Amino acid sequence: MAWLAFLCPTHSDGLPEWPATQTHAGQDSMPCGTVLDFRPTEQLLQPQADLWLTPLTGVRPETYDGVRSDVLDQADRVLRERLEQDADADEDGPLLGIVTMTWSARRSAAKGDLAKAAVLSHWRLTDLAEVRPLAG
Repeated sequence: MAWLAFLCPTHSDGLPEWPATQTHAGQDSMPCGTVLDFRPTEQLLQPQADLWLTPLTGVRPETYDGVRSDVLDQADRVLRERLEQDADADEDGPLLGIVTMTWSARRSAAKGDLAKAAVLSHWRLTDLAEVRPLAG
C-alpha cells in the first residue's frame, strides 16, 4: 500500500470506489482528511507540489530545476505574503499552519534532509481545502 486516507463517514460515502480510503469514525486518533503516505521521499514531493503547493503559491518546482530547498524558500515567501495580506486570517487557521509546516520543511530541505521535508505530504486535506488557491 502506497498511501491511506482517513475520512469520516460523511466524506467517504461519496467516494466508494476511491482506493485506499477508509471510513474512520474515531476522529480522536486520525482526524478526517489525514493522509498517511508510505512512498519513497522523491515520490512524495512532486505530487504534493502538484496537489497544493503550486496551486496555493504559484511556485513550480521545474522553475528551480527541482532544487527542493529553493522551491520551498520561494513557497514560504509567497505564503507569508498571503498571510500578511489576509488581515482576517485566523490565528489558528489553516493558512498559518501551512506556513509553519512549509517553514519547517524548508529548513529541513536546506540541511539536505528531504525525508523530513516530505512531512508536507502528511498535511490534512481538509485543512488545505479551506485555503483558496491563487487566482490563475
